[in-house]
Amino acid sequence: MEHSTEIPGLTDLGLADFEIDARSAFPFKGGEEAAEERLQHYFWETQNLKNYKETRNGMLGTEYSSKFSAWLANGSISPRFIYAEVKKFEREVVANQSTYWLIFELLWRDYFKYISLKHGSKIFQLNGISKKNLDWKNEPEVFKKWTEGETEEPFVNANMNEIAATGFMSNRGRQNVNSFWVKELLQNWRIGAAYFESMLIDYDVHSNWGNWMYNSGVGNDPRDRKFNIQRQAERYDPDGEYQKTWPKDFKYKNAMKKLRLILGDQLNHKHSWYSKTEKNTLYFMAEMRQETDYAHHHSQKVIGFFAAMRNFYEHLKSNGHQIIYYEIDSEGNKQHLVENLRDLIEKHSIEKFEYQLPDEYRLDEQLKDFCKNIEIETEAFDTEHFYTTRTEMAEFYEGKKELTMEYFYRNMRKKHEILMQNDSQPEGGKWNFDKSNRKKWTGKPEIPHEKGFRKDVSKILEQIEKQGIKTIGTVDATAFNWPTSRPDSLKVLNYFCENLLIHFGDYQDALHTDEPYLFHSRLSFSMNTKMLSPQEVIDKVLETYYDRKSEIDISQVEGFVRQILGWREYMRGIYWMKMPGYRRSNKLDNQNKLPDFYWTAKTKMNCLHHAISQSLEHAYAHHIQRLMVTGNFALLAQVHPDEVDAWYLGIYIDAIEWVEMPNTRGMSQYADGGIVATKPYISSGSYINKMGNYCKSCKYDVNKKTGEESCPFNSLYWNFLSEKREHFKNNQRMNMMMSLLEKMKPETLEAHLNRAKKIIANPDAF
Repeated sequence: MEHSTEIPGLTDLGLADFEIDARSAFPFKGGEEAAEERLQHYFWETQNLKNYKETRNGMLGTEYSSKFSAWLANGSISPRFIYAEVKKFEREVVANQSTYWLIFELLWRDYFKYISLKHGSKIFQLNGISKKNLDWKNEPEVFKKWTEGETEEPFVNANMNEIAATGFMSNRGRQNVNSFWVKELLQNWRIGAAYFESMLIDYDVHSNWGNWMYNSGVGNDPRDRKFNIQRQAERYDPDGEYQKTWPKDFKYKNAMKKLRLILGDQLNHKHSWYSKTEKNTLYFMAEMRQETDYAHHHSQKVIGFFAAMRNFYEHLKSNGHQIIYYEIDSEGNKQHLVENLRDLIEKHSIEKFEYQLPDEYRLDEQLKDFCKNIEIETEAFDTEHFYTTRTEMAEFYEGKKELTMEYFYRNMRKKHEILMQNDSQPEGGKWNFDKSNRKKWTGKPEIPHEKGFRKDVSKILEQIEKQGIKTIGTVDATAFNWPTSRPDSLKVLNYFCENLLIHFGDYQDALHTDEPYLFHSRLSFSMNTKMLSPQEVIDKVLETYYDRKSEIDISQVEGFVRQILGWREYMRGIYWMKMPGYRRSNKLDNQNKLPDFYWTAKTKMNCLHHAISQSLEHAYAHHIQRLMVTGNFALLAQVHPDEVDAWYLGIYIDAIEWVEMPNTRGMSQYADGGIVATKPYISSGSYINKMGNYCKSCKYDVNKKTGEESCPFNSLYWNFLSEKREHFKNNQRMNMMMSLLEKMKPETLEAHLNRAKKIIANPDAF
């Protein structure tokens, strides 16, 4: 039957006629016939369907995508009809990722429709279906500039010019202008959605409002993504052809204006740098031989840093920031920080270089020298991580003779209102519950298994090995057990608070052969890489304590807070007060070589064997193992602090010089002459026996003071006091031990000295 019905044109309806813009990506007519003609062309005549996946994010022309959306929206063609043709195409031509993706896009349409059916009018509400209460702006002038293509982003402007002229915009363009409207301009997402509703020739209520919710952070996407507009432009319009096609006073620029450096221990998600994506700002991160080779690092330390850096890179990239990342074997990697920076500045026509203040003096000096010798503007920023600035502690101790940590700690408690009853009185009536933190663990209470991850890091290990990087220790590359991302780190923090905090303080000094972690948090790596901040760690601990005050004693919490708010900030302050001279300090004039067993664990002394074996296996030992076992022996054996420094810096995953060096030279080795510690942290075997079970299965007898079967620590202890007595004669905290030394029988002291000389001469024999 012949149809005689004539469809009225625009003029018949009293409307002005128009010509289709020659630049339009949708120059087609409406109706079922036109829809089927398009399908025939796209599927069968050109077989462009075969390449849909590769071209679907195009910007110019009719062939980069199917263009079915307008006909689908007005019902001229059905998704079922298109689906049937795709399956036929798969049978007769090819079934590939492109055919899959076209079907997938059809499913997206259905998905948004079912979202509408489920949630009804909620898709039009300001807080969307996620019910997020976000702070939206409503600025008419901003809306005018956006719709008229007069924003600061040429790529956005081009897309807005296209929709204004044709009623059509590519999917890629829609994602970008949506993101820019809500994530950069912070404007009410519903205004943007309503504008699209008024303009799009393929408007569909479900797809339009569903996509706007999705991209605005009030819909189904839990990632709350933000597009980096300039990066998107460079990727999808690298030559600027699209922007040239839809201009409005447009001049395409490919050059970056600003370069920002991110070091491997500056993985702070909350830094103000990342609060918005900035036009013409390029971030840079690199794995470099400069950093892997200045010490012999544990394999787990190198892997941990690389993995965490790569995760941070992916985080920044997914949030729309433009970033260059060099893996250790990247072709463009010069393996040296300054050389890499110079190369990038030249290649990208950088006009300003910015960096966050390094926490290592070595890198701080390197970057200051670099900035002095380049001709562009430079600026350094705080890392926004610590409670204190670099100079804050020096200011606190100005005019004081001693740098006693306790006074600094109390001041920090008051300043930050942590565990305080009022402005001056500590909660619990005491500033310090250290005496409650010295229990020996004997098997009870039961220790929960550590929060593990068991990640496969084989690729990173292979890269390290191929580069010939020398490492120490061992690693199970298929079961890497350290947190390497912020989500990982938050899981460890939550696990500590829920399961371990309740007994942390009691057993923080305990030693045991079967339990490497005891009730310790294992947060140091996350904190020292800045994946977690000290403030959020303490806040979470305090939140747990106040929620479970009937279960958790204040001594557990104060002991933990003291480590973070007190010692951690204090050690950093010491580092920046006393460098660079601090790294050369050796007040006791110790000159001996570090025993070989520190690198192999091959020693008959069980405490050292276990602590070192654990360090080689896990890249971890808790602070008492470091201080009173490995550090104690090194000091008693009068090892040169440089050698001790190198060992601690290399073997532990959390070792970064600002925290390692004051702990080693100051607390452990007394090389600073008492700046950090008011007395040397030394002991005979009795302390180790008191705090753990090492001595029970040792070749040597801790209860024997002298003789071949006696604990080497016993003789080394008295020998040290004897040889160094001039250093301690005026130290009040050493009076009792020096008095005992003076009262010791000459023959007993002689026996100690002789045995100590044998041990020091050949420590690897013991």
